[in-house]
Amino acid sequence: MHDETMDRTADGFGKVLGLNSHNINRLDAGGWFDEIFEGERVPRQDDYLTQLSADAGFNLEING
Repeated sequence: MHDETMDRTADGFGKVLGLNSHNINRLDAGGWFDEIFEGERVPRQDDYLTQLSADAGFNLEING
């Protein structure tokens, strides 16, 4: 997540750290932007990494 809270980027609210994975998976992350994206889920890091080919390069930045 780029924000500390879910308020701006999904239909949830509150701090990301206060939500468990099950609750994050249920959020709609697209409807706020446009109705054609309604029902899009919060992208998960493991799903993204699974889609990369074995020889693809990437940078992963973790901020704390």
